[in-house]
Amino acid sequence: RLVHNTSLASLGLHLDQKGDWVPGLLSQSSFPAIRDVTVHVPRLRKATKVKHMRLDALDSILAQPQFASVRRLVVECDAGTDTPVHMDAYKAEISSRLPLSVGRSLVSIRPRRAPELMSPPRPVVTKSKSEPKPELWDPY
Repeated sequence: RLVHNTSLASLGLHLDQKGDWVPGLLSQSSFPAIRDVTVHVPRLRKATKVKHMRLDALDSILAQPQFASVRRLVVECDAGTDTPVHMDAYKAEISSRLPLSVGRSLVSIRPRRAPELMSPPRPVVTKSKSEPKPELWDPY
């Protein structure tokens, strides 16, 4: 069954360790207005484990005419990017899996931004100096 959405402008894909579901979904989809695709790569033991994520298939699909309007493919890495050496390893490995998208200058690879946690609002409590302290009740 073909999935068709004429107004979807961006798509976020959260990959698991294999990412094998992505090619099937996208090959049966048509998003003529899509401009941005963001792929979230999970925590991997080593950058070389990217090869199991089927980014090559994603690259082939994004080269198809129905994805001609894509202008940016962002790959966000969850972990392993804590030093410039690790990030360079991820960039090299991911770029090698996306040659068609790299050739179209679509690819941006970056560490995943930590979600901003909102601190709960502090309750507003005003103490009245004229208010008497409550008395404790002793049932005995």
